[in-house]
Amino acid sequence: MDRTEDEQLQRQRRRERELSSLYATARSLTVLRGVEEVLASVVGHAHDLIGTDLAYLAVLEEDGAYLRVRATAGTVTPGFAERTHGPAHVGIAGRVATTRAPYWASDYLASTEIVHHPGIDSSIEAEGIVSMLGVPLIAGGRFLGTLIAANRQERPFVRDDVALLSAFGDHAAVALENARLYDESRRALHALETAYATIEAAEAVHEALTRVVLAGGDVGAVADLVVDTLGGGVLVLDHAQRVLVARGEPADEGEAQVREHAVLSASPPMAEAVAPGIEESRRSGRCVTVERGDTLRHTVAAVVVGATHMGALVLSRHGDPDPVEARILERAAQTAALLTLTQDAVVRAEERVRGELLTQLLTAPRPFSTELALRARARHIHTNTLLKRIERIGGLLGPEWQQPDNALRLQLAVHLHELARQVEKP
Repeated sequence: MDRTEDEQLQRQRRRERELSSLYATARSLTVLRGVEEVLASVVGHAHDLIGTDLAYLAVLEEDGAYLRVRATAGTVTPGFAERTHGPAHVGIAGRVATTRAPYWASDYLASTEIVHHPGIDSSIEAEGIVSMLGVPLIAGGRFLGTLIAANRQERPFVRDDVALLSAFGDHAAVALENARLYDESRRALHALETAYATIEAAEAVHEALTRVVLAGGDVGAVADLVVDTLGGGVLVLDHAQRVLVARGEPADEGEAQVREHAVLSASPPMAEAVAPGIEESRRSGRCVTVERGDTLRHTVAAVVVGATHMGALVLSRHGDPDPVEARILERAAQTAALLTLTQDAVVRAEERVRGELLTQLLTAPRPFSTELALRARARHIHTNTLLKRIERIGGLLGPEWQQPDNALRLQLAVHLHELARQVEKP
């Protein structure tokens, strides 16, 4: 066998070893999932496959304007990856990105075919790099980045080197794109799971608010539920901004501190800060967050029935509520409005029934019938006490005060007195 045939045979055997190593390396990439894991594996295998001093991978960023080194193998200078980045048209990585074809330089810093960049050149010089080979990573027609193999001495890269690194780059591009899609699908799944959990949590709060209504609860129960769900402190205000209920989360601000910060009637600066928010919430039907100048953020949800302003819920805590939390507070305000409306209706009905019963007791013959006495007892009216007071009234008004005409006038007078008392309430 002559020398030429021997060289060809050795080259053929080397080619077979390289191809075998290439396919084994490519197969190993297929089991990887995460992008960072694939990047590290690609440069490690490229470093071993080509046998250069070092290898690194510059990835094109999402905006397509920058190439950033994301993985290295064989580098010795600290911060090489952080320094070796730049616009997508500079350096050997930029040359490959622009032409989408392999490119090598036996002396990188002396090359006039590359658009040089001071920062990149400084990093290359500090690492002692002389010769470099770069190949494109393209998947589905989309340029992903440049895979670079480099030596610290001048060395021409032969055609077999270019072909081998290019073939590996093709496999690496597919693996990298698959990893990117896998990461995207995981993020999308996580976002979907988070959204579903948020919806479930909001639905649970809405169901709890409904149970408060069905159980005949009050606005204090609503405030407790909001604090348990959103944290911080909650005030329930009436239409005149008087505090009806104050609740606080001890682990956060503490109820005492929440009261100190939030009680409107005792703190004019707070009232001035929150009052515009209440008015804006009335108009918009949405939560409004205001600042008071302290460390807390105060989110207001007006309690409104139709066009009637009935009060507000004020959530005081660190940070603004997110959209789901804001919706929970708005739903709580709606529940408070329903409870207030229901309680007002019950009170009015009770007063009407009680007034009618008192009228019947005043005009009924003595002793009272069993049915009338039972009704009085159900309304917590003590008939013995009532009879004593009737006798006292009779002593003041005379024996004819219980005549039908006089009784009617007396009933009207009592109603007028009650109305006057309600009007005079602060």
